[in-house]
Amino acid sequence: MKKILPFLWLWLLLPAFAFAQDSTQWPAGKAIGFKLSGTHSILRDDVIFPVNYYGYGGTLGGFYQRTSAKTYQELALDLHFSSMKDFLGFEAIYTYPDLRYAYTWRFTSDSNKSVRAFAGPMVEAQYNMYYFLQTDDSHLQWLTQYNIGAKGVFDIAVTPRKSARIYIDIPLLRLCSRPPREVYYSNFNPAFGKIMNMIHKDAQFNLGAGGFRLGAFYPLRETAKSVMHAGYEHFIINYNHTSIMSNALTIRYGFKK
Repeated sequence: MKKILPFLWLWLLLPAFAFAQDSTQWPAGKAIGFKLSGTHSILRDDVIFPVNYYGYGGTLGGFYQRTSAKTYQELALDLHFSSMKDFLGFEAIYTYPDLRYAYTWRFTSDSNKSVRAFAGPMVEAQYNMYYFLQTDDSHLQWLTQYNIGAKGVFDIAVTPRKSARIYIDIPLLRLCSRPPREVYYSNFNPAFGKIMNMIHKDAQFNLGAGGFRLGAFYPLRETAKSVMHAGYEHFIINYNHTSIMSNALTIRYGFKK
């Protein structure tokens, strides 16, 4: 898989590079679309089994964004799945849904042609769930977090007709839940309602970042009705003896409205 992944992304990007000469600045207006990511993640839960699990996976997401001369807002939903192993070959499964919304205001002047910057609040709900198949008998473990924080978006001109976009999300206040340090072996229950109750158990407020999310994208192709971006995304989560890190190569395809 490690050898195949770079060639897979090259194959995905070839059609976009064929139209790269049509790329323009990040457009104003509305867009709705989807994204596809290939990911490499690292998961560690020191309470359950204090070793790093590594693995490849994928993320399928949808988004709605609206850009004007003075504001930028985005609503995004991601669904992720990874298959992981530790250094002994023990397996784990890691999955999450993630819902985010941000509303930002432009704070650079119209006379600044090289950088267009936005900043504002963001909210996020993320439900990280994972199973250690051999070392924990496939019991459900989780790290649930509801975040309120800040988002920054920076459009940086590369040429007069092309600009890259960089964003960063920083949680400032979090409501988090994870299994207690005393491990209970009754965590797995297939009933959806009981799972939802369980993954909010003993939730606590946490002040401070405890992680971040960032990304960089470049517009590869734009027409009157659609736009395609390629980029890199990264996030880190740290909370109460649990840490998760993910790197992703992403293609975004949006339909203008």
